Amino acid sequence: QPLLDVHIRLIKCSINSMQVKNLQEPFAHTIIDNFFDDAELPSVFSEINYLHKHSQDTKRTGDPKSNKMNAVHLDMHYKQDRHVSSILRYNRKIFELKEQLKDNVFANYLQMCNLDVTQLNCYDKDSSYGLHPDHAVLSAVTLLYEAPKRFTGGELQFTDYGYTPKMDNNTLVLFPSFIQHEVKPVIGKGRYSINHFFFVQIR
Repeated sequence: QPLLDVHIRLIKCSINSMQVKNLQEPFAHTIIDNFFDDAELPSVFSEINYLHKHSQDTKRTGDPKSNKMNAVHLDMHYKQDRHVSSILRYNRKIFELKEQLKDNVFANYLQMCNLDVTQLNCYDKDSSYGLHPDHAVLSAVTLLYEAPKRFTGGELQFTDYGYTPKMDNNTLVLFPSFIQHEVKPVIGKGRYSINHFFFVQIR
């Protein structure tokens, strides 16, 4: 069987395991539970453990909103060999969700985006991230942690709206990047987020 057919079948199977909720309040956004399926999660966490060792304190590298948060830009880290990253491969299935996202008016921009970048954020020891918008069109944040959970706090909060979406392990939130948000202080360690940013680049 052609490899492309197998790949498409695997993507469909992975998408079917998701639970997609398009919400209109307090703004149009989407919450996806079980974004990575059971077959993908082990390699995702293995990669996270590897990448954490290569992460850097983003405040020291010039990010004033960061407080003790470490990060790795995957597109730069894997610049020469992107294909070895499970995260970069699995993240792309969000582009296959056109039908599932049709009730989120902002998600229509996803098919127009021609540039996307991915960052792993690592939160330990009272780290947090201050209120900010993202300089993109759409943002997707996937919360991840290994069981047993070793932290409290760390909520993704849309402060201007007084809104904190319910996020369990392996939950993705897709929202318009211009809406300000923050990550509340983490007590403990082991909170990770995969942040996927989508742009429309004029060429």
